[in-house]
Amino acid sequence: MKTVILFLLALFTICAWAPPVAAAESYDNCTGYVTSVPAVITTSGTWCLNKDLSTSISSGTAISINANNVTLNCNDFKIGGLAAGLGTAAVGVGSMQRSNVTVRRCNVRGFLMGISLAHNSVTPPAPPSGNVIEANRVDGSTWIGIDIGSDGGQVTGNIVTNTGGNLQGSNPMAIQTSFGTDIIGNVVDGMFVDAQSTVPPYAIVSWNNLGGSISGNRIRSVTSNSWANGIFVASGSAAAVAENTIHISSPSDSSIACGDESGSQTVVARNILLGAGSAITGCFDGGGNVTPL
Repeated sequence: MKTVILFLLALFTICAWAPPVAAAESYDNCTGYVTSVPAVITTSGTWCLNKDLSTSISSGTAISINANNVTLNCNDFKIGGLAAGLGTAAVGVGSMQRSNVTVRRCNVRGFLMGISLAHNSVTPPAPPSGNVIEANRVDGSTWIGIDIGSDGGQVTGNIVTNTGGNLQGSNPMAIQTSFGTDIIGNVVDGMFVDAQSTVPPYAIVSWNNLGGSISGNRIRSVTSNSWANGIFVASGSAAAVAENTIHISSPSDSSIACGDESGSQTVVARNILLGAGSAITGCFDGGGNVTPL
């Protein structure tokens, strides 16, 4: 009996310390699959990738979302556009004036714009609402990594790397949002411009953001030939910028800047600002910001 008890205890110990097994990918909720690009989604539901996809298109959109209430779940598979080169004008995943769209777990590489859930700013109706871009890896976008125009929107948990180098001379932006969108827990690593360009890069840009939160983001390796901003909150916004970690190299750069140079309603608090460009410009300083230099 004692031997049996000791055996059971040993077995329990082995099981308790066994490494966790990753859950197998599930496609049970998929309405359908995107199996080649370019592709257009016109039906609500959850659309999935089950393999890597690539295209050499230099204009247009690899995956267009032309319906409301759509989730695109790439299941960590790739949507590749590197073949078009730096002159590309193509978008990886895009929608225009659609609501309740979610783009999740996509590995998007080598487009002018990686993921764009845009607001129609030419003839502006009310902005879309409820759009979410989460847990994606967006690499090598030559102009904008992630773009979203949405009330009640979220950009969360994305990794945006190596943004810049477009041949149009446009300001590189890793993450750009418009309207009431929260930007939380993202990583921006690596921004650059063409060797001849004097336009500044912006890691995170937020427009017309009333009551949104820009928090918990990590920004580093932002380089330029002129100056740069880690986070830029444009005029007309009243957002909270808190608990971000930003490394900016040049003394002429600003870690956090606001477009309302006087009377800004954007509050900046409890951020860690590293490097020579650790300034807060034009914003309301709410205190608790750490600038060791």
